[in-house]
This record gives sequence, structure tokens and C-alpha cells, in this order.
Amino acid sequence: MALQDDDPHERQNETADLGQYLSDAYGPCLCEPTPSTTGCHHTNIFGPRSSPGRPQLKRGQENNVLIYSGCFNPPHLGHYSLLRRAFEGSQDLNVIAAVVYPVSMRVLERKAERRQQWLMFNMADRVRLWHGDSNDPQLKFEDMWSRVLGAVKRDGFNLKFIEVAGPDHVVPTRVFKPFEWDFEIYRTILSNAGREFDLLQPGGQLERMRGYGYWEDAIDYTKAANPKNDYPDSEHEMVEDMERTIVSKPRFTLPSPPSAAGANAQPHEVDGRIPDTDNEPVAVTDALSETCISENDAGSYKKTEHGSNIIVPERRKIKVCRRIGDSETWIRFVPADATPLTFSSTRIRRILEGGFPKDGHLAGTSWTRSMLEDEALDSVKEMVLHPEVLARIMLQRHGIQRLDEA
Repeated sequence: MALQDDDPHERQNETADLGQYLSDAYGPCLCEPTPSTTGCHHTNIFGPRSSPGRPQLKRGQENNVLIYSGCFNPPHLGHYSLLRRAFEGSQDLNVIAAVVYPVSMRVLERKAERRQQWLMFNMADRVRLWHGDSNDPQLKFEDMWSRVLGAVKRDGFNLKFIEVAGPDHVVPTRVFKPFEWDFEIYRTILSNAGREFDLLQPGGQLERMRGYGYWEDAIDYTKAANPKNDYPDSEHEMVEDMERTIVSKPRFTLPSPPSAAGANAQPHEVDGRIPDTDNEPVAVTDALSETCISENDAGSYKKTEHGSNIIVPERRKIKVCRRIGDSETWIRFVPADATPLTFSSTRIRRILEGGFPKDGHLAGTSWTRSMLEDEALDSVKEMVLHPEVLARIMLQRHGIQRLDEA
């Protein structure tokens, strides 16, 4: 049931389903019902309403949603790893879901011209490559979320966004600024999980960013490192939560990589990022709500002889720096939990362009065509999220039939 202004009973609830607000913002579903489904993908944005783990808004605290924008042409495991680490490293901020925003085709065309590459995946294909073959609803992102934010606020909940960005968006000579949206975003999470970060030194220290203060620990590691009996009973729960955050790394589990959700235009270039000036509809969100805490992965940390203090290596610490003169605008850095990946969409496109003709035709036998496309697809299958979907897209768009399907 949707939360309505004239329903005092519902307004008194301490929690509310975020997916229901999204469904209400989308509007009535006009899809034909089928006997095998209880609701279509428009209304079941985070899965069936009865499924566990759907993101819940909580009254009396800030509820945050990550927003990750990019070309994703195509999306790859580096993108996914960045989003995963951002989610794992923000659990103290009550992050309940994430939105992935693929930019418009106009942005891809400008980048392709500049880099002299021809391969571009349209919006629908990039959604499929993020989430697999699924029918995600198509919405104008900012219009929808503006309605969601208004409804959430009327019902007494506090919902905000945090931007996720790769380290390549940090230009040392410029002051970093988040994308500008119709709603306010002034906090950003970076991670080197998807690629190396130029400001990260070998020992784990971070160089200072232009326009921002010095990097500090985002979590009070000293409290988590001290015995609980050093604190009043009222603080025991807080210290316990902090220990869990530091000693254990959340496990990021999804049925499939997160789906894409989009936005319309971005008004101007920020830190070298290309603005999006289209108003194309894009797909909505999927939850990151199946994350749980694993108590079995404390090998990266050291304990003292007494077993009470935890020493977190500098390279493992989550850091934050704040904008000079505006302490509420901050950048959080979540270090990778493994060697940063070296995948790039540019490299994937070059491999695919080498195996597929630009105009969709290649002189020679079907055997020759099959070998070329198979070699290209095999070369990138360990880099992309859904290699079977990528293969299907590439074969269909170039009119190539595999020998085993002939």
C-alpha cells in the first residue's frame, strides 16, 4: 500500500518500503497480467513485495542511496567492483540501495569521435549488460526521483543521495565537484577497486585533493580498538557496531550485478567528465540490499597480545576529506580489498572492434567470421558482467550466425 498524506496510520510507521515509492512515482502499470507473475518489473522494482531484504526507509535517521553515473560502454567488472566497495564502505551511513546511471548516446558519440572508435552500445543494451536479459522499466530518472523525494519527505522520512565515482574523475589540478542534478548531492565515495588511484601512495597514504582539507579516518578506529569496558553501557552497542565494521568486511551478494537506472541531462562538464544533454529515458534501480556482514574475514587486521586492541593498517582504512569552507561536502575513499582491476571499456571495445566489422559485413566464409567473433568474445568474457548477453548483442547487431546455431 502506498503511503498517502491522508493516511495517518501509515504515516506513523517507523519504516517504509523504498520500492513502493518508486512504483508510485512510475505510475500505474499498463502491462498485460500473466498467470505466472504477481506483478511486472515496473511495480516489482526490488523484486516481489514479499521478498526479504527489500530496502527500507527508517524514520528518525538519514537514509542514503548511492548514485553511480558513467558511460558504461560496456560495463565491466571494474565498474561492478567499484560499486561493491562503495556499498561495503558506507554501511555506517545507512546506504540502503544504489542507482546506476548510463549517460546518453550523445555523450558516447562525442567520446567515440575523440578516440576514433566506432563501437557504441545504446541505452537498452547497456542496461542489459549491467543486469542481464531483463525488462527493466524505462523512466526519466530525475523526474521520477524528484517525485519520490517529495513523497518521502511528506511522509516524514529523510532520503538523500551519495555519488559514486572512479578515481579517474579526480583531476589533481581542479577542485572536484559532484555532478549537478535537480536534487542536491554534495557527498562522494571514491575507490580504487576498479582502477589505480593516482593520489594513493604505496604506503596507503593519500595525497591532499585540491580545495579539500587533509584526509582523516572516516571511522573512529580508536574506539573500536579499545575494550568495551572503557565505555558506559549506553556506548557498548555503538562500539560493537564499529568493531563489526572494521574487523569484518561486508559481503556483497546479488542475484546478478546491479541493474541500471538512469538520469536525464547533466548540465555542464565537471572535472573532465562529459555533460549529458539528452532527455532520454533510462532504466530504474535494483537493490543492493542483500549485503550482510561476514565474521570470517579478519585476516587483514592485527590484534595486540591481550586481544583487545585492533590495529588497522593504513592501506585498509576508510578515509574522508572535507571541502574547505563547507564541511558537509566531503569525499570518502574506500580502499580496494584486492589488487585493483585493470579492465577498461576502451580496451574491451578495441578488442571487439578487431573481431567485428564496422558495417556488419565481412568478406569470407562463415567459418572465418565465426573464428573472428569467437576470438574477440573469448578475449573479453572475463572482463564483462554478462558475456552471454554481450555475445548475443554483438552477433545480432552484425548479422552473424554462429556455426553451432546454423
